[in-house]
Amino acid sequence: NFIPITGITSELFDRKYVQEEYTHLIQRYHDEVQMAWRGYVVCDEAMVDPNSAWAKADDIYSPELDSALSRSQVLFWISTRNGFTPPSLNPTSSGKTSSSITTSGNSALCYKNKKCAEQGLTGECCPASNGVFLGCCDSSSSSS
Repeated sequence: NFIPITGITSELFDRKYVQEEYTHLIQRYHDEVQMAWRGYVVCDEAMVDPNSAWAKADDIYSPELDSALSRSQVLFWISTRNGFTPPSLNPTSSGKTSSSITTSGNSALCYKNKKCAEQGLTGECCPASNGVFLGCCDSSSSSS
């Protein structure tokens, strides 16, 4: 049982065991894991490959995680793993910084599309489960 994620978790789970568990079980099903549990899967991966886990944490939506976990907790956990290399920050035109790590492709999730998120939509919007792109989808979403 990997729950909860605390400072002692890495002492309780042998890295070799986690490596085998991730390689043979979790890795092939990662994208199918419900958002509520995905944070734990990413934390598990962070014990083996924290840099890959950091990139996957970009797709975690905190309000949909299990109530015992938050995106900030996942990111903190990853950042404290051996071998983690912080992503470089790039200034944007607004003067704010953004991570250089991006995920490939556009996300169907509503919160990944600004107008859909502003309307409070949840689940898949771009496209919705029936394949229809809602009017709130970013223009880059519907072109792929």
